[in-house]
Amino acid sequence: VAGSLDLFALRLKTNDGAIQIWETLLDRNPTTPLRALALYRLGWAYRNHIVTGFVGSSDVVFDALVKGYPGSELAALATAAKQAPYKSPTTAAAWSILPGAGQIYAGEYRNGTIRLAIAAAAATALIVPSVIAYQRHDLDISDAWPLLVSGIAGATVLAVDYTNSYQDALRAVLEVNERSERAFEDAHRSEKHTL
Repeated sequence: VAGSLDLFALRLKTNDGAIQIWETLLDRNPTTPLRALALYRLGWAYRNHIVTGFVGSSDVVFDALVKGYPGSELAALATAAKQAPYKSPTTAAAWSILPGAGQIYAGEYRNGTIRLAIAAAAATALIVPSVIAYQRHDLDISDAWPLLVSGIAGATVLAVDYTNSYQDALRAVLEVNERSERAFEDAHRSEKHTL
């Protein structure tokens, strides 16, 4: 399990590493013959980055490719690629403040609904005993232990659900974007012989 989690984390960060490599190439060697290809690949990679601090974006990079290499096959692909649907990992992460909402954003409605139901049940198991304990001032430990166990269990499940939902939302967005890129490349296979 630990190994698979490490591979999952590596897969999520692959685009961040690619952005760093392409940006470094373009910064250190602005006249490289690979500039058009670097911009094209950079445009796709920006759609999946999860690290903050990168200054570019997918559309900006695709626009730079079109402006810098008008009439090239890659410029035509970049223009079409801007129209390819994608989901933002940043948006999915923001929606994940509510467990399951990131999955719903990514189109995994069943997965998101289940996670949302788990979060609601866990929150109920945490809040209801707290309210009961607050309202009853005459509780002693022999009466209060079921409330305490329920609250602790609810808090634990809620914490696990939050963490797992966040990671799973990033996975869902990555898979949506990978499918979109694959469908785009399959649809433009005859045009991408320069890639």
